Amino acid sequence: MCPNSCAAYTGAFADRDTCPFCGTPHFDEKGVAREFYTIPLGPQLQALYRTPESAKAVHYCREKTKEILASRDAEGNLNIPIYEDFIHGMDYLQAVMDGHIKDTDIVIIGSIDGAQLYRNKKSDCWISIYIIGEIDLLKRFKIRAVLPDSFFPGPNKPKHTDSFKYPSVHHLSALQKEGLHIWDAYDNKVVTSRPFL
Repeated sequence: MCPNSCAAYTGAFADRDTCPFCGTPHFDEKGVAREFYTIPLGPQLQALYRTPESAKAVHYCREKTKEILASRDAEGNLNIPIYEDFIHGMDYLQAVMDGHIKDTDIVIIGSIDGAQLYRNKKSDCWISIYIIGEIDLLKRFKIRAVLPDSFFPGPNKPKHTDSFKYPSVHHLSALQKEGLHIWDAYDNKVVTSRPFL
């Protein structure tokens, strides 16, 4: 990555020797001038299913979706009296009804933000996370349902965030295309999931 946090040397910038924004060299006398860190999503999702209790928690969205779809009237109209969560939204429900999201697929929500690690200093670290949408809304934002994605240090705000996200998005794209094989301890079988962002 650029020492000034402008961009990461990934994707379209992978072959560059200097930063496309500030011109700082990619390499110094020791090698790569600066690095950032990415934690692959696939193994983290597999770990969510390792015990029957945690696997059951991930089935929340699947069960609620079935309840909502079962509430359709004779004409096929959905009866949703209260919108509490994304699973009550028509975009999500239509994706399920059209077969784009299947029972074993995991809905994830992405977020990225800067973090000030020291008082009286500009944000010096940017953190990207995945939130597991499959878990009950009351538990979804607890630490066990928030998975780390990537960390990129400052000193400045990234100018090209997509370049930092490229390895994660590339990995997610492969999971969506090929599917992720997961041992589901609750259902006691191997399932194939295609994460849905």
